[in-house]
Amino acid sequence: MFNFLTDYLVDALSPYVKWVSIALFGALIVMIAVTYFTKTAALKKAVKYFAVAIVFYALAVSLLMLALDIYKHFNAAYLDKNYVSKDVIYFVLIPLAATLAVSLCSCVAVYILKLKGANNVKKTIYILSSICAVAFLVSLVLIAVYYSKHIDGDGYYTADGTNFSLVALYVSALILVAALSAAAYFFGKNGSPLSTKEIARAGVCLAMAYALSYVKLFSMPQGGSITLASMLPIIIYAYIYGARKGIFVGLIYGVLQSLQSPYIIHPAQFLLDYPIAFAALGLAGILKDVKTLPEAAKFAIGTIVGGAGRYISHVISGAFAFGAYAEGQNVFIYSLAYNSYVLIDLVLVIAIGILLTYNKNFRNLFKA
Repeated sequence: MFNFLTDYLVDALSPYVKWVSIALFGALIVMIAVTYFTKTAALKKAVKYFAVAIVFYALAVSLLMLALDIYKHFNAAYLDKNYVSKDVIYFVLIPLAATLAVSLCSCVAVYILKLKGANNVKKTIYILSSICAVAFLVSLVLIAVYYSKHIDGDGYYTADGTNFSLVALYVSALILVAALSAAAYFFGKNGSPLSTKEIARAGVCLAMAYALSYVKLFSMPQGGSITLASMLPIIIYAYIYGARKGIFVGLIYGVLQSLQSPYIIHPAQFLLDYPIAFAALGLAGILKDVKTLPEAAKFAIGTIVGGAGRYISHVISGAFAFGAYAEGQNVFIYSLAYNSYVLIDLVLVIAIGILLTYNKNFRNLFKA
């Protein structure tokens, strides 16, 4: 009975979550647009309370759907139905869930310590960051162990006939990790550790992004979908607090996405399609300290850079890990075309984000 209930909630109720979310999000945008032209104090107050209600809605939806997704993927009946080895629980899903749990618990711990005004918070942050990094590396090792058993000597993945360019995958992943690390250093070296407010807002943005990722306007056959601006909360966070903190929050969101709809066939492909791709959204914060550009231009340019980073990561993964699907086409042309859904998502994010930058309350948020 419980298995039936979870399947029903995830699969049958998802469309309702989708349309309710679209209605709420659309209503908020309309209300913000109306306040820009009417400047009515009562309406501005209504927008504020409505926005808070949407935040709580997003928190409830994201926590519920995450719990149901984790249960569904850990459920033996679900795995048997989808012809997935039960070893995937121990080598892929549990490590990823543990990494996510350690990351989120670390953020909560720092948040509580800062609220209480504890000493040596900075040292605690470094220790917890190291623990999170170790958990992430252990996850990669276990994923590598699992998928090494499913790749034949000729380089083909036995589950769906996908061939690999292994050296290109590893090199590309390392280059992108190095590029993101350099961006986090050069565009965030003068930044401070996460404050209590920043940790709280990171949680809100992650919840908003995760809830919006269920509002799928169109889904691709081998993974990926056009959503209702699910990248927007992560990009907003990066724009407000800078590239380094944006990359960190994007990294956590990438792990969340891997638990929502895992399409993992190789450790390097996992890095490119999840942590690296979504961490790249944090590049939207590279113009945070530029004073010569208007807010709308800074937001648009930053969003294009962050979205391009995600697109490039997916394209590399598609070319070197899913080349068999090209069926005789050039693998790069195939991957560029397949992953163009990211660009459509990006246009939607830019349009909504620019509209928000013209709202006075939202501009004040940028100055936080």
